[in-house]
Amino acid sequence: MNPLFSKDPMLRYAIALDFSIKPGRKHWHASHPNGNQAIIPFGRKRSWRSERNIQASLRRAAGTPVP
Repeated sequence: MNPLFSKDPMLRYAIALDFSIKPGRKHWHASHPNGNQAIIPFGRKRSWRSERNIQASLRRAAGTPVP
């Protein structure tokens, strides 16, 4: 695993949900094997609300039920 992925909790969460990660110009592009996609913004400083929204987007794309 890329050391950069281990620093960002949203990238670790995406990898745990079985996404493959590719860099884009302004976002990480996360592709799930079921064909759905999500984006994760670059940057290390995010509010708790934006992290919650990113997690929800990843769960929707992965088809995982929301707890």
